[in-house]
Formats: sequence, C-alpha cells, structure tokens
Amino acid sequence: MSNGRSLLLVFFLLILLSGCGVSEAIPDESMFDLNVTLPETIHADQTVMIQVDLTNNSKYTWEGMHGLDLFKFKVKDTQGNEVSTYEGIRVVDALGISIKLRSKEIYEFYKSDRYQENLNQITIKNPGIYMLEVSCDIGINHKEKEYPLTIKAEPIEIIIQ
Repeated sequence: MSNGRSLLLVFFLLILLSGCGVSEAIPDESMFDLNVTLPETIHADQTVMIQVDLTNNSKYTWEGMHGLDLFKFKVKDTQGNEVSTYEGIRVVDALGISIKLRSKEIYEFYKSDRYQENLNQITIKNPGIYMLEVSCDIGINHKEKEYPLTIKAEPIEIIIQ
C-alpha cells in the first residue's frame, strides 16, 4: 500500500473514531431553572401575583410546548397540609403554545399576550407561615420525540400577615 493510501486510510479512521462516543443530548429537568418572584409583604386574603421565569441553562436550543397553565402552585402549612389558594373553579383553555428555548435564555411567559394573570395568582385566607411549591410542566420536542418535563423550584417559605 502506498504512503498516500495509508495516510488517507489513517485519516478516514481518525474521523470515523472521533464520532464514536459522542452522545446526543436528551432534555431533562436538570437543564432548566425556575426563578420565582413574590411581593415582599403578603397579607391574609390578599390576591398575590406570582411571577416565574424559566431559564434554559443548557448549551442547547429546545423546541417546546406548554399550556396556559404553565406554572402550578401548591401552598402547604407548617404541618405539610395543602392549603387552598383560590375559591371556585379555574377554567383553563386547552391552548397549546409552541416556544423555542435558546441556550441560556430566560423565558418570561408573563410578558406574553397569551398569559392569563388569574392562573398565576394565589390567595391565602389566614395569617401564618407557609411553604410555596412551584412547578412547570412543559414538553420538549427533540428528534421527533416528546419529552414531558416537570421542572420544580426549591420550596419558598412565605409569611402571610
């Protein structure tokens, strides 16, 4: 075999082997963060807007889909019992919203014209110390497959005056 062919073969093998072991990224919850903003002071029986930012911390851009109720809120008392945060029935339109989450980008759904303020408000009837749990349900579409993710913020202690 001539030197030219040998070098070509070695070069081809190096290119072929350099692709081995490279894994394709699969979206998961660890690639995202939720940043929750609340008023400094909250009074009993006061309706409070909860502002949540979703951050894509990965180096990838993802195509996603979510509903109008992107964020879910649970409030628990000091004994761990869930506390009602609204009265009556909440109606949510079954509207799917497509988004592109670019690398290191912050998604501010509350700035969207499709945002429904009432789905991101809570009212707690009684004064006390509570824990607020915030989660985000989103589907990430990648390589013709959907990855349903539930991203959770760290629980936040809130004091209702």
